[in-house]
Amino acid sequence: MTNSKIKLICSDIDHTLLDASMGSIPQRNIDAVRKAVDSGVAFVLNSGRSYDSMKHYGDILKLPEDSYIVTLGGSLIFRGASIVDSHVIDRNIALEISLKALEMGLFVHSFCKREWCSSSIDPWFDSEKRACMTDGQLFNPTDYFKDHDPHKLLVLTDDQDLMKKFGESLASFSNDITTSFSFQYGMEINPAGISKGTAIATLCSLMGIRQGEVLSVGDFYNDIEMFKVSGYSAALGEAPDDVKKVAGTVVASCREGGLAEAIEKFVLQPSVQ
Repeated sequence: MTNSKIKLICSDIDHTLLDASMGSIPQRNIDAVRKAVDSGVAFVLNSGRSYDSMKHYGDILKLPEDSYIVTLGGSLIFRGASIVDSHVIDRNIALEISLKALEMGLFVHSFCKREWCSSSIDPWFDSEKRACMTDGQLFNPTDYFKDHDPHKLLVLTDDQDLMKKFGESLASFSNDITTSFSFQYGMEINPAGISKGTAIATLCSLMGIRQGEVLSVGDFYNDIEMFKVSGYSAALGEAPDDVKKVAGTVVASCREGGLAEAIEKFVLQPSVQ
């Protein structure tokens, strides 16, 4: 039996669905997702990653071809291969922010639809290529943003003090962008008011369900908005403490199948109230 109150599961990918340290999805997670989908519950990947990567993992999970996929932190939603919702950062704002980051010695990746590019061959270039499963291009922001409005910028540094200063420098853009952290060294910059949480609201409207019928599962700061709008939420065991405080429950680590634990507890068991 399943919990009929839950119609949709939204899951982060890295360190939630995917054990990034092993480069694979724990079999327990695959089995739980399949059981939920076979019972009629929709499963949507909701991540900062780009489309091609997310479609790859959807195929591993054998999700229906017309499944929704929330990419780039909520800025771009696909159904199958078709875009159904899109939000961009104004190109002039993107240029100003990118130049500011570069002047401060940070690195910038830009994401537009299914393409991504980088300001240099930085320490994260190869890992981004593996994550996106598409080749990235080098770009000059001054030229690139003449005709591109990005869906997401990713600003990177391993200097946390410098990242803090950069974040403070963005105060004047508060009406133009939303910032969050997808991992320790990466600040994601999305259009104003856009997040994984707003994507869930959009999905509910498209699917004709209520936000109270959603289970969201994640592990980091950019998942907090997802937790806030969902009727049920679970943080992975390795999530920071202040992320866990927002989630409705805490489950096992990714490697131990924490996503599966959440699905088993809230979806596959009939006793959830």
